[in-house]
Amino acid sequence: MHGAPRRVVKRCDGTDVTKPARTAVQEVTITSLAAGGDGVGRLDGMAVFVPRTAPGDVVSAAVRVHGRFARGTVRAMQHAAPERVDAPCVHFVRDHCGGCQWQHLSINAQREAKAQLVVDAFARIAKREIPKPQVHGDDRTLAYRRTISLTVRGHGAQRVGGFHSMHDADVIVPIERCLIAEPVLQAAWDAIRHNLARLPAPRPDNSTGKASPSVARDTSHIISRRGKHAASQVQSQVQSQVRSAPQSRSQVQVNSKSGRTERGEVRGTPGRGEVRDDLRVSVRALDSGDVALMVQGGTKWHGNDVALLAEGVPACSAVWWQPAGRETRLVWDRDATRSVPATAAAVSASTAATAAASTPTTASTTASTTSAASRDEALQLAASFVQVNRSIAAAMHSYVHDTVLLAKPRTVLDAYAGTGRLSIALAQAGVRVTTIESDTRAVAFTASQLPAGSRAISGRVEDTIAGGLPADVVVLNPPRAGVDAAVTTALSIAGREAGATPTDHVASPQLLVYVSCDPATLARDVARLSGWRIESVTCFDMFPQTSHVEIVCVLRPEIA
Repeated sequence: MHGAPRRVVKRCDGTDVTKPARTAVQEVTITSLAAGGDGVGRLDGMAVFVPRTAPGDVVSAAVRVHGRFARGTVRAMQHAAPERVDAPCVHFVRDHCGGCQWQHLSINAQREAKAQLVVDAFARIAKREIPKPQVHGDDRTLAYRRTISLTVRGHGAQRVGGFHSMHDADVIVPIERCLIAEPVLQAAWDAIRHNLARLPAPRPDNSTGKASPSVARDTSHIISRRGKHAASQVQSQVQSQVRSAPQSRSQVQVNSKSGRTERGEVRGTPGRGEVRDDLRVSVRALDSGDVALMVQGGTKWHGNDVALLAEGVPACSAVWWQPAGRETRLVWDRDATRSVPATAAAVSASTAATAAASTPTTASTTASTTSAASRDEALQLAASFVQVNRSIAAAMHSYVHDTVLLAKPRTVLDAYAGTGRLSIALAQAGVRVTTIESDTRAVAFTASQLPAGSRAISGRVEDTIAGGLPADVVVLNPPRAGVDAAVTTALSIAGREAGATPTDHVASPQLLVYVSCDPATLARDVARLSGWRIESVTCFDMFPQTSHVEIVCVLRPEIA
């Protein structure tokens, strides 16, 4: 392995000085995998991040220095690590789709790497050493996802839909087939991608009243908006492939003047990822076997387009739409055989009223709160809380459920409770439960299912956690960003009180179960939790072929 690339430049006084080269081809040995999925090697002590590589790979890479670290793009594979496998997806290999990061690794290597990422995050961020956790998974490593979200760019018949490129978030790679999605989603997306022109129209340009030209008319090419240097950047990207099929190279032609390729990619505004007129289309598999569509962006559906689109999608039961700057609402319902007027101004009164309920409240289990929700709200609730991986989600639910019951709690606080699946099961086991959730529809549903003595609080956890304490056990299941500092502060105080409380008169939490989908934010929050010690860390491979992992961290109060 050679040293980091260097270049000699002249000072103003004519003397020479050596500085890091902007780009140079170097031999890099990959020794580990980073959060986000890139392989990591070192040149003169400088970390070099190289996508689509594996520990043990020796590669020739075009290395570009970015301050204290460098990024590399594989030019040739000198030695392939034994953990490498042939990626099954053509979009991964040929098109550099960024939806998956690790299709080139065996599933055992993926899980080993995920466990190490968790260990590293705790050591680096929380300053706590933990044993390498077990990663629970199953054999279903493809066709497991029950929800996919794609970006649609362009106008009318020129639209394309897909995922962002691994090289550049400004580039959309058109997707024909996503191998990690369940078959029902594959069939739905296949129908949608042939009818992208029926999606809502983009908002007009303020000055001209015309749709802003975020992409060129011919979307069979990359559209560059970066000026004269874009062509060389695109050429570098499309020619760099890790173990790509030989025929794919001959399929790519780059126009050095236009910066376009023939792969069907579409480029947007640099550094933004999403351009002004992008739409976001999510397809979700429901427990009923149907699918629901969620569309974000645009201002108007033309004519009968929403019904024509939905009726062409196999098993589609509902279409939800969030116009630009507006609330989400139902615009098509198969069972109600209706299509709601689809303009941004026609926001349904029920949705607006629900969104206005921002003040934290408690939903009791009286008749006033258990009345049946509107069909619109019931459909949105079903589509909003879809578990990505059916079998692994069930395994993790059982693990958390059993872990809580082993503590023999009388009371449990379930924060970020969603639709209350865990809390309802615990209540059925005789535990008195308090849930906290910000989604008012989910709160109303949970309240309707809980027995007397349990309650569902509507609001943000950081604003309402005091109302859920004391509790024998606290469960946290926040989004990827983790919990607010106010939450860890409240639990740190409770943990110190629990450490000083006799166990036969429990008044403070004796167990904290933190469910996380991000090792870094979990480690940060654990570092904030003074008065608590880590009892165990267990992982679940909810997202095979990617670098993401689900984690259950169990903590107990430190003994005073």
